[in-house]
Amino acid sequence: MVTNSPCSPTIEAMVTNSPCSRCAEAGGSSSSSSGSSASSTSAAALTPAFPYPLAPAPPKPPVVIRSAAATLEQRGRAPLTLGCAAAVTCKGELTLERAYVTRTRRKRRGKTRVILTRRTLVIGRAWFSIPPGRSLRVWVALDKAAIRAIAAARGHRLGVLALASVGGAPQLRALARRTVVLGSYAPPRSRDRRR
Repeated sequence: MVTNSPCSPTIEAMVTNSPCSRCAEAGGSSSSSSGSSASSTSAAALTPAFPYPLAPAPPKPPVVIRSAAATLEQRGRAPLTLGCAAAVTCKGELTLERAYVTRTRRKRRGKTRVILTRRTLVIGRAWFSIPPGRSLRVWVALDKAAIRAIAAARGHRLGVLALASVGGAPQLRALARRTVVLGSYAPPRSRDRRR
């Protein structure tokens, strides 16, 4: 007969303090700690590590190339209109580039192969300084080879790439791009005056 005297331990206390219960508690704590360590290890493995800082996004160009086509003047200069959308003066450089393809023949094992390589050539540069909120016509002087290429092109027109860069350091420059069609110089037609 079991009595519930204060000096004698109860059945619940005896079951709680048994060796099996202590082993079960130890096993549960170890399993929970191992589970937490495994989850932390997996989370650390899935977390991407960047040893180098990410490069900043390129700034938005404050200058806008408004001209889509231009006709050369007699001295071989191309007029292009640029606009400044910033709150300060836009100072930079306007560059015209022409793309062309070169062909190289190579012989290998008795067979001739033709390799096409795409290249770019700078045909003109000009500096500009535009007041804020204003537009300005910039004259770009072309080299003689580019003038001859435009005259020999189909329809006497040639597409080039216009690049307007604003800024000091190369990594902080804002670059605006646009394809511009340049036309060859055409002298004005003389009209016969009727007497």
